[in-house]
Amino acid sequence: MTEALIENLSHAEISLEAALTCRALSSFLREKFPSDADSWKICEEKSLDAILKSFAKVSDAEARLLIRDLPNLLRLPYLAAKEIHRRALNIIGQMMNFSRQIIQWKNFVELDYLRDILKLIGG
Repeated sequence: MTEALIENLSHAEISLEAALTCRALSSFLREKFPSDADSWKICEEKSLDAILKSFAKVSDAEARLLIRDLPNLLRLPYLAAKEIHRRALNIIGQMMNFSRQIIQWKNFVELDYLRDILKLIGG
C-alpha cells in the first residue's frame, strides 16, 4: 500500500485534493499499523511535498479543503508544515482579495480572522 501511495504522490500533476487525501490516509494508516510507522512516515512526508507542489494551481474548492485540514497539517513535525503555513497565508490573502472584489463580506471577515490566527501561531 505504501508503494501505491508513493506512486500516486510522484505524479507531476497531482491535485491538492489528491495530495490531501493521501496525507490523511497515510496518517490514519500510521496510527492503525504502528509496526510500519517508518513506511507511513515516508508517505506522510511525500504527501506534504505533493501538497506544496500542488499550490501552483489551487481552485477555490481546493483552497477550502486546505483550510479545513490546516489544523492537522500544521501539527505535523516536518519542515514542509512550516512552508505550508507560509503558503496558506498567501492563499488566504488571495481568497480575501477575491471576496472583497465580489463583495462577499462574510467570507472576507472569516478569512481575515483565520489569517490573524495563523499569524499568531507563527511558523
